[in-house]
Parts: sequence; C-alpha cells; structure tokens
Amino acid sequence: MKTKLFLIYILLLGANYSFSQPIAPKLRVGLVTDVQYCDCNSEGKREYRKSLDRLDQCITEFNSAKVNFSFHLGDLIDRNIDNNLGPVLKEFSRSDSTIYHVLGNHDVKGVYSKGFRGKKGDKAFNKLMEYLSMPTTYYSEKRANVVFIVLNTNDLAQYSIDAANKKRKGKEDEYLKMVERTKQYSDKNSLDYNGGISEKQLEWLKETLADAQKNHDIVILFSHQPLFPENGMQVLNNREVLNVIDKFDCVKAMFAGHHHAGGFAYYKNIPVVTLEGMVEVNAYAILDIYSNKLVLNGFGKVESREFDFKEKQK
Repeated sequence: MKTKLFLIYILLLGANYSFSQPIAPKLRVGLVTDVQYCDCNSEGKREYRKSLDRLDQCITEFNSAKVNFSFHLGDLIDRNIDNNLGPVLKEFSRSDSTIYHVLGNHDVKGVYSKGFRGKKGDKAFNKLMEYLSMPTTYYSEKRANVVFIVLNTNDLAQYSIDAANKKRKGKEDEYLKMVERTKQYSDKNSLDYNGGISEKQLEWLKETLADAQKNHDIVILFSHQPLFPENGMQVLNNREVLNVIDKFDCVKAMFAGHHHAGGFAYYKNIPVVTLEGMVEVNAYAILDIYSNKLVLNGFGKVESREFDFKEKQK
C-alpha cells in the first residue's frame, strides 16, 4: 500500500513539475534600430561613436538568448556611408544567426547623395543592397506560420529623388502625386526625412497579406518610419498603407524605428512599437512569439511589454 502511494506521489509530482515548466516560444527574434554609426563627435543626444559598443552588447545578448534571427529597422549609418558602413557590418557579423535589414532614410540618402563604393545613383543603391544581402527593397520572410513583412518606406522620398539620376523621373511624378493626395491629413509631416510607399508596393502588400490570411498565418510588420501614431514622424502616406492593413485580421504587431525617442500606441488593437534609437541610448529587444501572444523583452531604454492576440477593431 505504501509503495502504491509513493508511486502515485511521484507521478503527481512529475505531472505538477511538467505543468510548471515555461512554454518555449515558437520563435525568438532580435530587434534593434538606428545604430546610425558615424566616426564623428557627438551632436546633442546623438552619440555616434558609442553606437558600436552598444551594438556589441546587443549582439552578445542576442547570441546568448539564441535568437532565431534578428532585424535592424534602418539607419545603419548617419553619413559618409563608404567609411562608416564597414564597422557596423563587422559588428553584425558576430551574430550567430541571420540579420535582416530594413532600409532607413540615412542609408538611402547617403547612397544617392554621395555614391557608394565607386558607384553612383541606382548602381550605388544596388551595391548597398548586395552588402546588406537584401533580395529587394521590400520583402517577406516566413518561418513556421509567422510571416515577417519588411516595408520600404523610402520608396517615394524627396531625399532620394533630389539626388538620384534622371532614370527615377517616374518615381518623382508618383512622389509629387502622393504628396498632393496626403496633404489632407499629413500637413505636419516632414518631407525632409520621411518617405512614402509606392502604389506597386501597396499592391504587393495587399497580395502578401491576402496569402497570409488564406494560410491562417500571423503577420509581424516592420518599417523604418512608423505607420502610427501621426506625430510628424510617420510614413508620408501612412493612411493609404493602414487602409490596406484594415482589410485583414492577420497583422498582430507593427515595429518601426526612425523616431529615436521611441513610442507605443495601438492601432485598432494592433500594437505599434517604435523602438528607441541606439545612436542615442542603449536600446534593443528580443521578441518571443507564441501561438497566442507576443512578449517583447526590452533591454536598456526599451520597455518590456506583452500582447495577447486580439480581434482587430473595425
């Protein structure tokens, strides 16, 4: 009798122990933005040279946490891309897993205004894409049943059109039409360092979201300039992009950089996180993705948050 009771006790103890174990996330993703490195003196809050030390800590933490992959959300350098890109990519090369990149306004402007590795205009831009191992300026990656969408919010931008070669004439026309359309709601938005999304990219986004919804996938969306809130730092035609997202229920979170102070808001029950810029503070995060929620583990100035998947507000 005592033997039976002892066996039952052991079984119950084992069951209780197994239930108490934390459930591992299906994916673990590193997030960082606006390293914006420059071998130059600090200006205001921007401590350009300190970015590499902060990035070193970040990559060490990502490796220790065994992230599946990571995203840098734009602005690798501040200026002089020929001299400053190499040290940043060397630091990223320490990562044990793949680093995916989002184009930032400094990256794009630097290439078009100064050239890159002896190239000019579109040839310089294509060279940068090679260095960053980016298949296209906007793209998606699917792991398990999670689709990560990377937008190019510099697709239509004054800072690239002014400096680019004449082959971008079509882009300039589309840019000017977009600015006219969006003046109704983005009059406070800056044209100097914000960009917009082309009609072609919007169509691609719609198709990609439709496929994800059909396959019952969840979507995490990345951009450099935020889509929300409207505080003057957002994508120029953000409402056109949000109108596309409104048609689907699969988008569970949106992450961005650009606004170094960081920020957080909900757009119709979708959490929108703007990560703090590493050029100003120690800031990065690890995103744990579960079947029913997201857990954002913040480091430095990034606040930790948890988001249960909710139905989007109509």
